[in-house]
Amino acid sequence: MISPFDRSVDSEARIAVYLASGVRLVWVVHPVQRTVTIYARGLAPEVLGEGDVLDDGDVLPDFRASVVEVFT
Repeated sequence: MISPFDRSVDSEARIAVYLASGVRLVWVVHPVQRTVTIYARGLAPEVLGEGDVLDDGDVLPDFRASVVEVFT
């Protein structure tokens, strides 16, 4: 989750380190915007809103949740 005190540059650097270290997927929850940004190695970030569903196939094959559930 992004803290109100996190700077975008710091968060992006931390995400890059995670992905370079072998983490396959990073979710960043933005509570103010009520969005979740998904970062995956080799892919452009994907921003999901409250009408979208988190579904991560091969990383968490049995996981599905609507983004709105993250904020309730």
